[in-house]
Amino acid sequence: MVIDDLANRTHDCDFILDQNYYVNMESRYDGLIPENCTKFLGPQYLLLRNEFYNVLQTPVKRTGTVNCILMFFGGSDATHETLKAIEALTKLKQKNIRVDVVVGQANSDHEMIQNLIESMPAVNYYYHIDNMAELMLKADLAVIAAGGSTWEACYLSLPVITIMTAENQFEAISSLGMQGVVWNLGWYYDVTSDDIAAAIETVCTSPEKLVEMGNGAKKLMGNSDGINKLLAAMKYTETSTVSGNVAANFDNDE
Repeated sequence: MVIDDLANRTHDCDFILDQNYYVNMESRYDGLIPENCTKFLGPQYLLLRNEFYNVLQTPVKRTGTVNCILMFFGGSDATHETLKAIEALTKLKQKNIRVDVVVGQANSDHEMIQNLIESMPAVNYYYHIDNMAELMLKADLAVIAAGGSTWEACYLSLPVITIMTAENQFEAISSLGMQGVVWNLGWYYDVTSDDIAAAIETVCTSPEKLVEMGNGAKKLMGNSDGINKLLAAMKYTETSTVSGNVAANFDNDE
């Protein structure tokens, strides 16, 4: 079994897993895998930490009203998007929204971010946490980097505003944007704090749009059938003549 998200090399495998969404998803690995390879393609096969599966045991109801915003830009945030997003908060006309800012352990700006947040009412600072699913479940909107966190948010039907910070995000996030599942602001070097503030203001006054985004994400992710099919296939090979070895060949920003 091979796990990939680049589709830029050949594989000799029995199964291929690519949990991202692409417009050309079904033909993406043509010529790169054996003809008899079983393909598991799309976010319905998303692999998540147990906290996400556990937290979804409680049904999520998204009304489109924004009372809480989650901000997170990966473990390192090498392009300093968190600082940009915090600046955007100072430009919001709406002041009655709680904001949870999550900072990864490798973020070199974490002390500066903490100091800025201490003087901001209704803004909470979280550093190197292990309960992201819980925070996403409580949020009504997320402003995040267009990486793995996007899929986690989609799994919880959480509407997201994304900023692309790495090349391998472009194809999948562009496809999600075309489907109306996320609001993609574009590349980080083109996005200003004014752009982030304007996007937040727009969606906060468009509850029907947020409900539509959440429903679209839920439909795209499907239910647990995809994961169950994947696990069943892997379990079957353990008792067959096919090797049970797993090779991971994926490259993402987080």
